[in-house]
Amino acid sequence: ARPVIFYLHGGSFSNGDGISRDGSGLTDYGDVVLVTVNYRLGLLGFPDLPGVTPNLGLWDAVMALQWVQDNIGEFGGDKDRVTIMGESAGGALVTYLHTSPLTGALFAQSIPLSGSQTAPWAYNSRQSWEEVHKWPTLVEKAGCGDEKSAVCCLRNLSTYELWDVMWEMSQIYQMDTWAPMVDGVLVTSKPVQAIQDGHFTERPVLSGICADEGVHIAMHMAGSSNVSIELNNATMTKEQFWDLSVGDPMNQNGTFPCMSDGGEALVELYRPADDGVKMKEQYAKFMGDWLLTCPQFTTADELAAVGYTVYQYTFDYKWTRAIIFGLPFSSRSPFTEVYPDVFGRRDRAMSKAMIGIVSSFAATGKPIAQIDGKEICWGDITSSEEILVVGTNELRAESLTGRLDSC
Repeated sequence: ARPVIFYLHGGSFSNGDGISRDGSGLTDYGDVVLVTVNYRLGLLGFPDLPGVTPNLGLWDAVMALQWVQDNIGEFGGDKDRVTIMGESAGGALVTYLHTSPLTGALFAQSIPLSGSQTAPWAYNSRQSWEEVHKWPTLVEKAGCGDEKSAVCCLRNLSTYELWDVMWEMSQIYQMDTWAPMVDGVLVTSKPVQAIQDGHFTERPVLSGICADEGVHIAMHMAGSSNVSIELNNATMTKEQFWDLSVGDPMNQNGTFPCMSDGGEALVELYRPADDGVKMKEQYAKFMGDWLLTCPQFTTADELAAVGYTVYQYTFDYKWTRAIIFGLPFSSRSPFTEVYPDVFGRRDRAMSKAMIGIVSSFAATGKPIAQIDGKEICWGDITSSEEILVVGTNELRAESLTGRLDSC
């Protein structure tokens, strides 16, 4: 029987689907069985409403994993070698499932990619500006009047009407409006505390990020007229940088504890003096570190601190058809999911290497990094404090020391 990869798609907990990922590279060259699933999204998947069960999208994933345990043998899969894997919001769901006390028998290891429960967008703390305001906003946009009777009103709306309301809310709030929250059953405590408590089964983790996670976020923000002016302002002030970074309500929900001084040191760390081009690059770096990279490293570090085996890699390979600066979020996807026959020779070699890393981990719980017939000695961060860097011309192991300093 073949190892199984159970893939959870991303999409800000509000959009996306399981069929959007090809995955043929993993099945054809990685010799695995691939399972992709859908889960409920937005208000329907992650409601925070009076009297309504939360985390329904996460429960969908649990039910799908149980189905895999019961049926994957009919597809040639090994139910004892199931690896859960996801990117962005899917990666965050992977970490929630990994640290839940209810999932011990459902999978053997996990691969969270560019997404973690410790990210500020991935957890509903009921404390941030968005989370405090979204319920009355939802009631208003749905035309449901009294908040006390709003749930009954919402239940009488059609799915299409609900999606229209959620779309309107997505235009108001820049970050994810809906996200997992503590329910005392599946999610027993807030993210960092859940890891430190250790009330979950010990399983290996392969955690991955891209070298420049914030590029796509900065490009998205630059699409807003008021933000693009600031990003292209050669004399951006400290106050302007603050407003676009830690001062933005979307970046504040108390999940990621790196703002003991209110963010002053972070602004000074990332803000170059009077240089518009570098300012944009630094803004991209800040957003990547704040929203993706630092939470990913922090989650891995916390898991390692309580004794779990964690492998970490950074994807820093710029492929032939790359058209923007840096290695942004999701740039690894073609290399881990589809063998890129249309790419250059070096791209194909790197694709084989990435598929080999993922599939070997799925098969044995230990990733094998190999390119051009040469295997790279790469240890887990728990014992060796090493990470793998997937570079332009090579795979190489580097020390983790110093990579968390800015976090």
